[in-house]
Amino acid sequence: MMDVILHRILPSLRCDLDRPGDGLFIVGNYGTGKSHLMAWITAIAEYPDLLERVTHPAVIEGLKPIAGKFKVVRQETGATEKNLRDIILEDLEKHLNEMGVAYHFPSMEKASNNKDLLIEMMREFQKVFPGYGLLVAMDELLDYLRGRKDQQLALDLNFLRELGEACEISPFRFIAGIQESLFDSPRFQFAADSIRRVKARFEQVRIVREDMAYVVSRRLLAKTELQKQRIRKHLEKFTALYMAMAEHLDEYIDLYPIHPSYLEIFERVTVVEKRDLLKALSRQMESKLDIEVPANETGLLSFDEYWAILNEDPSYRSVPEIREVQEKTKVLQDRVKTAPNMRDYRTAAMRMIAALAVHRLTLTDLYAPVGLTPGELRDQLCLYLPIPEDDADFLLTTVESVLREISRAVNGQFISRNTENDQYYLDLKKDIDYDSLIEQRTQSLDAEQLNRYFFDMLARGLELNESTYVPGFRIWPRELPWTGQGMTRRGYIFLGATNERSTAQPERDFYLHFLSPYGEEKVELSQKPDEIFFWISQKNTDFDLTMRLYAGAKEMSAISSGSNKEQYERKADQARIILNNWLRDNLTRVISIQYKGIQVSVPEALAQFHLNIRDLSLRDQVFRLASAFLGERFKEQYPHYPKFNGFEFTMETMSQAAEAAIRAIVGIAVTRPAQIVLDGLDLAHMENGQLVFTTETSLYVQSIHDRLFKLPEEKVINRSDLIQGARDAERDTQFGLEPEWFMVVLVALVRQGEISLNLPGIRIDSSNLDEAGRVGLPMLMRFNAVSRPKPIPEQSLRAVFEGLDLNADLISDAKSHELAISQLKFAVDQELNRIVILLDNLREGPRYWRESLLEPLELQQQRKEITDYKNFLSSLQTLNSPGKLRNFALGQGEVRHELHSRKKAQEINHLFEVVGALATTLDYIYQAEITLPADDPWQAESARVRTEHIGLLRSSTSVQGNGLLARLKGSLANLQDAYIQRYLELHRKARLDSTQDAEKKRITGDTRWGQLRTLSGVDFLNRVELQKLEERLTDLKSCPSLTAADLRSRPFCGSCGFVPRTNAITSSAGEQLQQVSNDFGQLYLKWVNGLRENLKSDSSRANLAMIADKERKEITSFIDTGMLPERMTDRFISALRDTLQGLEKVAIEGADLLLALTRPGMPCTSDEFENRFRAFLRPILEGKDPTKIRIQIDW
Repeated sequence: MMDVILHRILPSLRCDLDRPGDGLFIVGNYGTGKSHLMAWITAIAEYPDLLERVTHPAVIEGLKPIAGKFKVVRQETGATEKNLRDIILEDLEKHLNEMGVAYHFPSMEKASNNKDLLIEMMREFQKVFPGYGLLVAMDELLDYLRGRKDQQLALDLNFLRELGEACEISPFRFIAGIQESLFDSPRFQFAADSIRRVKARFEQVRIVREDMAYVVSRRLLAKTELQKQRIRKHLEKFTALYMAMAEHLDEYIDLYPIHPSYLEIFERVTVVEKRDLLKALSRQMESKLDIEVPANETGLLSFDEYWAILNEDPSYRSVPEIREVQEKTKVLQDRVKTAPNMRDYRTAAMRMIAALAVHRLTLTDLYAPVGLTPGELRDQLCLYLPIPEDDADFLLTTVESVLREISRAVNGQFISRNTENDQYYLDLKKDIDYDSLIEQRTQSLDAEQLNRYFFDMLARGLELNESTYVPGFRIWPRELPWTGQGMTRRGYIFLGATNERSTAQPERDFYLHFLSPYGEEKVELSQKPDEIFFWISQKNTDFDLTMRLYAGAKEMSAISSGSNKEQYERKADQARIILNNWLRDNLTRVISIQYKGIQVSVPEALAQFHLNIRDLSLRDQVFRLASAFLGERFKEQYPHYPKFNGFEFTMETMSQAAEAAIRAIVGIAVTRPAQIVLDGLDLAHMENGQLVFTTETSLYVQSIHDRLFKLPEEKVINRSDLIQGARDAERDTQFGLEPEWFMVVLVALVRQGEISLNLPGIRIDSSNLDEAGRVGLPMLMRFNAVSRPKPIPEQSLRAVFEGLDLNADLISDAKSHELAISQLKFAVDQELNRIVILLDNLREGPRYWRESLLEPLELQQQRKEITDYKNFLSSLQTLNSPGKLRNFALGQGEVRHELHSRKKAQEINHLFEVVGALATTLDYIYQAEITLPADDPWQAESARVRTEHIGLLRSSTSVQGNGLLARLKGSLANLQDAYIQRYLELHRKARLDSTQDAEKKRITGDTRWGQLRTLSGVDFLNRVELQKLEERLTDLKSCPSLTAADLRSRPFCGSCGFVPRTNAITSSAGEQLQQVSNDFGQLYLKWVNGLRENLKSDSSRANLAMIADKERKEITSFIDTGMLPERMTDRFISALRDTLQGLEKVAIEGADLLLALTRPGMPCTSDEFENRFRAFLRPILEGKDPTKIRIQIDW
């Protein structure tokens, strides 16, 4: 409670902190002190002198910031339909007027929001009470909100949110008491958004059981230190008897004589108000004041004492839950009072019953099978019984005995034990003692009845849940796994009589018997190799007792109805589970087995067959043992039965697996079960992801093949000669195969072309094999005969194989047909791939050096022939099984005609290969052609070679020759070498070598370049001349390292990218470099001399006199010597401009001048030329001083 006050309540109420305040909810059930806590808080907030009455130092310090700092308005809701806003604000307005604060809250219809009103009210409040806060406290808020309709509640919750917001930004505080968490109540979940917004602005404080315990220990049961010492000394005598008392001894001392569990259980009682706790404790304490603390008991009062208080108050009988518990508890207590065998433990028994009654009222479901264990009753009641030694376990055993005696005294009525958790509880619906009635019924059961119910129980354990196979007989058909074969065998399970074998028809592969465990009758057991017997050779008392309870419960269920029948069935199920678990867990100890006249125990059988049946169900244990005994019998009966590795087929999954195998045979999908079946029947196996058929080695195939081919060609084998047996028990006559497996063998033979399968209305052979996958297994099993197919067209097929360069002898040997099919498929697939690519290439035909090698009509004819050949190859793809070889319809002549096109295809393909082999070199020549100028001598040589090559490729004789490709390659190589030499020659002319590159660097590094660039800032100097000269120098590229080897992979220089066709060469790069050097020297002299002449003009000399001394000296020196300063500074250039100030540069476009001089006509006289020149200059120089004009012509 201290933590709650200091860290939850006070921070929300304080107004002197930086953090915003909060609204406050005090949550606690009725009687927990919620209203008292609110009264205490508000009293200290209003009256600071009350702080002296607080006893806890830390709480005193924590309360100081709020003590006396508030004016308090206390409110409480009742039965009213007014909205929450009007209840709070009307009452608040009345109290404010009494305090002298004049403020009126407008009605809800006139107010846009309430937060602003509250803040405005607080400003008026603080004018009267500066430095004070206003605290509004309201109790019983949740009861009011529960009575509100949904729309009204939404308005109330929004108002609460506004109250919380006002607390955040003003010294206004609101505190309310509620019975449960407003935020967690399911009643308000429809308004979850509004609740969430309220929650964000309110702090919630709960009063928990520990707070109640604190109040009880400090107020009602306050003790001196001397009293605590005496209590400790007294309780320490009993700590060894009760769990956790020693660890929580301080809590026991603080609450003494109240047991801590009293408060815990009372907190969970749902039908009484918590305010009654303190009344009850006060009343009980008053009755104990004059009683001495017992020396041989703890003297603690526990929650069982509260049962007397509930019985004394007649008002509680109006509560249905309490009334029902009281009635059943009274029956129990009355019976215990008069039971003779309860004399020594009657007081403890009455306390246990009272405790169970109180505990029943803590549950929301009075009928739930939840209670208290004997250990919890011992510790929570501090039961003390007369026992020879003080031992907790001994005391617990005694408590358990008392509980059993209570149950016995009332014949099991109204008290039950949950066997799963050992909890005892009041069973309010248990007005019939089912256990007692069952026990009585067990006394009259005879051996026949016990055997009947034993087999009923055993049938459930063996999972024999369906009806019996033969009405009136305990016989069930079942399958046993045939270990190592991947298949089950069918048989019967008999429970009881051993002479009922003939009743189960048709005959099966095994008969498994369970013998009766009760009765003295001796039976003679059969020694047949297909029968095995199990029986219980050792029954113990627990098994026999539980078996009788199961039988008794089933007997009582048979004569009962409604809920009573359900109770008996539930108890029978419980007993059955125990019996089945006992049989499963004790099978190795109590079961005996007899097979072929020899009796063995289960451990002997496990050792004999190296079995492990641990952790298996009862059914699987029995089946595993039976399968081990009968395995040898199955081998003798079916010596050549297939073995399916990697799967365990049953009769149910056998059909699905056979269907999958047939689909695989006809070429649909190869599933894992299909692979296992085909491998087990030795028909096929997987190899490199492909199904490889091996029927020639299959024992089952060979048998049918031999029988059929011994007959005349026109004869057939009827179904009755192949499969015989009763309905649902058919097998093939030679190996005992089920019809499903046998059909897989027959379909494989159809695929191989060895047989035809005659069905009602349809005949399936290799030509329509896919029908076998379409009609389904049930239809296939209705076949009526198998016959021999038509013979294979051997000569035509040999022609096909020879034409495709395959071994034709494979056709002559039937055993090699599978290999022949495989090789034919591979060859046809390869050939088709080549032909498809060839036809695609023939859309445009073979092209060489940008020219087609075939004429349009020739190309069309070639495409037609090769398309016909492709169609022939596609027809060969249908020969995908040995059986389909018999369906080949073409004669030898037709085959040879079709294969003639193969040669033409090979010729054209060879042409494409030749052209393709030259493609890389030819691509190089294409690029070379666009790199050199069109009039270059090399281009003429290239055109000659092109004409020669196209002529050779168009000649069929040349194409088929072995040396054509080498000849073409050599010719192209010579042409490439010639190109490389020509390109190197042009490259050397267009690029600077290493010596010339050094000369370029020397010219570029000349200091005069810098001087000219600096001087270009002077207006009357023509900077364009300098720029053009620099561009010429820059355009001269150096590339001295190119070699012939560099040009082998690309037809141009990779370093400089020189392309002769786009870079015309008028003079060599070296000559151009020399010309730039000469022009540079001339430009330098031109600019220097021009500057000197202009600086010598009268105006310039006058301006020079006004220049600073240093710059004037430099300019004068330049005029006299013609030498520019080594370091051309900005001040020097500026001085030059100032000196030349007044001179005006007139720039004239050279083209304009030339046009003006020549437009009137040429030739002309000197006078006409002079007049034209003057006429051109006149408008340009008009208004300018001729002495200051400097003309510049831009060419």
